[in-house]
Amino acid sequence: MFASKTLLPVREEIPFSFVYGRKHSQQLLPRWKFLADELDGVKILTWSDPKTGLKVCADVVEYPYTGAVKWVLKFINTGPEPTPILEDVQALDIKVPQVGDQSVVLHRLKGDSFRVDDWFPIKKHMPRMTSLRFGPDQGRPADGACPFFNLQWEGGGAITAIGWTGQWQAKVIQQCFPWTQTQVGMEHLHLSLLPGESIRSPLIMQLYWEGDDTELSYNLFRQTMLKYVLPRVDGEVVVPPIAHLSTAAYEWNSSTEENVMEHLEAVKDLGFEVFWLDAYHTLGGFPGGVGNWWLPATSCLPVDRFPRGLKCISDAVHEAGMKWLLWFEPERVAPGTHLDVEHPEWLMTADGQKNKLLNLGIPSAREYITSFLIGAVEEHGMDWLRPDCNIDPLPFWRAEDKKDSNRVGIAEIRYVEGLYQMLDDILAAYPHLRIDNSVSGGRRIDLEMCSRSTPLWRTDRVMMPQEVDKDFDQGALQNQMITSALSRYVPFSTTGQMGEQPHWFRSGFNAGIAFCEDCRPEHYPRDVLKAGIEEGKRIRKFYSGNFYVLSEISLDPADWCVMQYHRPEEQDGIILAFRRDKADAVSFDCRPREVDPNVWYELSYSYSYERVDPIDSVPGVWFRDFRLYVLDCPGSVLVEYRVVR
Repeated sequence: MFASKTLLPVREEIPFSFVYGRKHSQQLLPRWKFLADELDGVKILTWSDPKTGLKVCADVVEYPYTGAVKWVLKFINTGPEPTPILEDVQALDIKVPQVGDQSVVLHRLKGDSFRVDDWFPIKKHMPRMTSLRFGPDQGRPADGACPFFNLQWEGGGAITAIGWTGQWQAKVIQQCFPWTQTQVGMEHLHLSLLPGESIRSPLIMQLYWEGDDTELSYNLFRQTMLKYVLPRVDGEVVVPPIAHLSTAAYEWNSSTEENVMEHLEAVKDLGFEVFWLDAYHTLGGFPGGVGNWWLPATSCLPVDRFPRGLKCISDAVHEAGMKWLLWFEPERVAPGTHLDVEHPEWLMTADGQKNKLLNLGIPSAREYITSFLIGAVEEHGMDWLRPDCNIDPLPFWRAEDKKDSNRVGIAEIRYVEGLYQMLDDILAAYPHLRIDNSVSGGRRIDLEMCSRSTPLWRTDRVMMPQEVDKDFDQGALQNQMITSALSRYVPFSTTGQMGEQPHWFRSGFNAGIAFCEDCRPEHYPRDVLKAGIEEGKRIRKFYSGNFYVLSEISLDPADWCVMQYHRPEEQDGIILAFRRDKADAVSFDCRPREVDPNVWYELSYSYSYERVDPIDSVPGVWFRDFRLYVLDCPGSVLVEYRVVR
């Protein structure tokens, strides 16, 4: 029913379920009136209950290039009375037949929890008669669990992506032969819809794949994200910029117009594309001033630190040929701030919580903060908006749930819908605006947010060793691991990196970089950093290609980390190899993917930023299994290759 012809026959089943009036949808839907329609490439499948007036709509989009399918459910009460209780809505509920006796394997990631192993891969073998539940911790979709996962069985598998910027829950149930069941839905939902009321479910995207090579499945999914999901400006996919933000690592609440301009002066000729001012322009400081938002936005600034506002900085940034990124935290409200005093009716509270949460489910609250952010974009001359949220929303939603046992889940749904509406309205007002997805690190990385924003700060934890201990090697190691793991699902993501040397800079580069080191000292090697930026711009084109991890993904400083980006149509690519700071081995046996043994390749090696002229051509049969050497420890090498034509 949801299937394209490229998918498995099981996709002809209805891949969702719910319980309505204590009856399962398997009993109900065959008796309800069914209608299929199509509008602008979206299949609209509708089931209508003739007794209560409840309509269940599935909006389905098929992506024929990769075979992926996405859908979202809508429940609408068209009747004159509140509906019976709707609960246990599984936006994904599907059983896949298995062949053979092998257990299925669940591949997923840890998510972001401010830990050294943020985004580390988890591989779980699931024999018959076992099950596993997983989901985020406190209402932010990647907080402790990643909303992308790959379920592999003998001869194939399915990648599932979840679009729900709230508290989702996934279940994988390995039943007695021959079925494996996968379910995804909101963790808590038990509500009666009022007359005329509608709600939506989490967004689901699934990609079914065949074979035994998971790397090929990840690349098919990456191409789905690049071609159909990631945000675009003027038709081009938004790529992470090469950004500078050292005020966030040095001045904090001591940021002033003067020292921000000093940072700008130090980096303006190095090739940076974005100049980034983070949380510390807030009236009342960060975090105590979060909630001091009103128009005109310039009047919300501390006049002692920014007497001329921020537009003068924006103008200087643009004059230097860069874009301007500015931080806000529109949802958390600190005690005694403007929103706390003037609009308490818009705020949610929870036991044990000092701060309050702006309820984006209240239209007037959402419209107010949307208007403020749109005004701030105009007044401050912004090119990038960074809407942060350093507060767990789940306790506030649960507090609202307690007010009416027949409306459990409605506060979360309205909040999530309001968040999407806020971002969509901002982008409608400024189509050329780029939005950074940073929420206490990368805790809001999910399918819906990936369609509207680009994660430039996928974890806070990488910066801790660099800021506190000046241990750039540890920060580089963590960045290598995260890029290796998260890039299988999310093609572009960055976070903070310090250090201008190739090993450090290349570790933090992922089509862009969030560079955090202070470049103002007189003897800072700006020429070296400039060369690193030039190299990043040269190789950026490869990051949209196929991606392979050629080494084991690990956090061991004695290991190597080796990654490959390959462009099939152009038959070229790069290999980035990192010998970590405690790796005794000076060589790595490298087996790159998609190498044609019957053609010749031209290779060049760069141990520093100086690009070495290509060596003599080598046969593909040699290139597909060769040995890399890095003598420095730590050290790295960039191998650029292309087919000799």
